[in-house]
Amino acid sequence: MALTAAQRLGYISAVSSILEAFGSMYSAAQAKKISKYNAKVAEAQAALVETNIGLRTLRARKEMKTLEGAQIAGYAKSGVRAMTGSPIDVMVDSRANLELELSLQNINDKVTAEGYRSEALSYKAQGAGYMAQGYSNVARSLLSAGYKLYESRASVPAGKKKIGE
Repeated sequence: MALTAAQRLGYISAVSSILEAFGSMYSAAQAKKISKYNAKVAEAQAALVETNIGLRTLRARKEMKTLEGAQIAGYAKSGVRAMTGSPIDVMVDSRANLELELSLQNINDKVTAEGYRSEALSYKAQGAGYMAQGYSNVARSLLSAGYKLYESRASVPAGKKKIGE
C-alpha cells in the first residue's frame, strides 16, 4: 500500500525532529566541553596567582635582607653604631613597611584568586545548564516527532487503510 502525501510528510517531519534531538544533544555536549575548559583555565589562573604570592614574598624578604645589610654597612662605614638608636629605628621602619606592603599585595592576590575560582564555578554551572537545556530540547523534539507520526496516521482519508492494517 502506498503512503499518502500527508503520511510521507509526517514521517519526514518526524525524522527531522529526531535529527534535531541529536543535534541538540551534540551542541549541548560541545558547549559543556567549552565551559569545562574555561573552568580549568580559570582554576589554573587562580593557582598561578597563589604561587606568585609565595614567590613575591620570598623575593621581597631577600631584597630586604640585602637592604638591611647595606644599611648596616653604611652606618658602620660612617662610624655610627648600627644596632642602636636612629639607625635601628630606620631599619625596623623599613622592615615594617615591607611587611605591610606584602600583606596588602597578598590580600589583593587572594581576592583575585577567589575571583578566578568563582569564575570557574560559574563556567561549571553554565555547562550543566547547557546539558539540561539539551535534554529538554531532546524531549521536546521526540514528543514533536511522536505527535507528527500520530498526526500523519490520523490524516488518512476515510475508507483508506492505515499502515499496518
